[in-house]
Amino acid sequence: MSLSLGDAIVLNAKELFVTAGDLFRSIVHTAWNTLKKFVLRIVDGVHEVLVQIGDVVYRTVLDCLASVSHAVEWVFSKIQVAIEDIKRWAGFLFNWADIVRTHKVIKKVITQYAYHSLSRIGDLQNYVEETFDSLDDKLKAWADFDFPTESKTMGELTASTRSKHTSYNDPQTHYIHDKASAHLQEAELSTQPPKPESSGWSGALSQLKDLATDEGKALSATVEAVKTEIIEHFNELTLMEIIKRLSAIIGSFVLQAAKNILSKTLGIIKNLGTAILESLKEPIKIPILSTLYKTIADEELSIMDLVCLAAAVPSTLIYKAVTGSVPFADSATTTALIEAKDFSAIQNMIFGNPSLIKTFTIASEFIAMAGLLFDVVTNAFKLPYMEKGEPHEVPEKIRQISIPVKLLILMPNYLQPRRDSDPWFLKMDAMVTDFAFYKTCIDGTEIGEQEIYGTVGPYIDYAISAAWTMPAIAKIFENHSVTGSKSSSFTALTTSLAYDIAVMTAPIVWNPLVDPETKTVIFAGANAVIMVASVVRVATGGLIHDGD
Repeated sequence: MSLSLGDAIVLNAKELFVTAGDLFRSIVHTAWNTLKKFVLRIVDGVHEVLVQIGDVVYRTVLDCLASVSHAVEWVFSKIQVAIEDIKRWAGFLFNWADIVRTHKVIKKVITQYAYHSLSRIGDLQNYVEETFDSLDDKLKAWADFDFPTESKTMGELTASTRSKHTSYNDPQTHYIHDKASAHLQEAELSTQPPKPESSGWSGALSQLKDLATDEGKALSATVEAVKTEIIEHFNELTLMEIIKRLSAIIGSFVLQAAKNILSKTLGIIKNLGTAILESLKEPIKIPILSTLYKTIADEELSIMDLVCLAAAVPSTLIYKAVTGSVPFADSATTTALIEAKDFSAIQNMIFGNPSLIKTFTIASEFIAMAGLLFDVVTNAFKLPYMEKGEPHEVPEKIRQISIPVKLLILMPNYLQPRRDSDPWFLKMDAMVTDFAFYKTCIDGTEIGEQEIYGTVGPYIDYAISAAWTMPAIAKIFENHSVTGSKSSSFTALTTSLAYDIAVMTAPIVWNPLVDPETKTVIFAGANAVIMVASVVRVATGGLIHDGD
């Protein structure tokens, strides 16, 4: 039997056209010993395969990815390199057992952090509601302020013969506040988080429409309160009483509306984020790669697995090159990490083990390095859409892949120990880290496909990154002021600051009004900065290992 490319089978033989799948299955299972010649040729741009078995020539066309994958698997099988052999060869070269363990640890850590971060939205909702309720109380206290002014009614100011109505001479703050907030009960507003079953853009849109309807009712009730409590008694109230009532009624409406909108929006983000995380764990089918991954990791391939495995390869190899050991050995500790039920359990294991703290501190730098490189790759796929200024047109899979990539980049941030006694810049860093993750989650949903979101999204990226520079700069100054500060702290913070600055170019590069050539130059420069940052991440890991 001979294999060739481009030459023809010159035979006086019968020729039959068959499908690629049938042909390669037949060769693999029954006809290998009788196969005489195998030819691959291109005719008018079409890839054809001609196979001579006995005196019959079989012709097929490689017209789809499945046909090509059948051909590749057949070639592997016939030169005695089956998928199991590939696995053993790759395992020998890259120590797959070590890489798979790293992959599983990475997947567990970023997944549990993601769910933990989304669960913190409930705390944020409570904080928002408490804050606005506190402001409402302050409004009430202000309305009770004793203004040093003459208490003449509007009727007395306009008609001196009209007597002032005594029942409105001395309004009480509780009365004003109750009237000011009456529209909330009348409008029957719902401040509960969105129901879990409401997911996707349609569910979010439905909830926003319900919110708009509720606020419309509240506004009508507010107008009615102004009419009944102020306009109908206008001549019976002093100027200060009118100001107090109007301020209490309108102020309460604004505060409660803001509270409801923020609380509802946070609930929508939580539900959408949870839904998108679940979708990232769903199996995907990639010819050859899915089968290979199944044999390597003994589980189905998903987008989350694909990104984590891709990050595990360089991070494991670099960790071994720098430290001379594997990041996560085959031990009970690693098994416990992989089987951790939540992020708190992971944090307890890490910060309760000094050796594990150093391992994660170093490994997270290399994992973030991989995330930064993947970010550059995904940005390359976004280039055509960037030139047109249409971020909402970026393919769904690219936007979804960006979610685990962002989680890789953020790992050094969220693996830090968090305490109530932390200074303001560490607390702010933790909060902005969560918001950066939330923003990337929303990008990957159907909301990210909406044109209006494509317009405001880059400005949200800018705002988050601009806010992030504050704790980064504060930590650099704090590190500089501490005696015996380490170089690794400075390089890590500088890397974070560089990444923030690169992301802050989003409003320019995604602006459809900016010249495409100008945007391309800025876009390339930003990605060059990200690539340099990835290299500095590797240096940071090495400095940490050396104790600097």
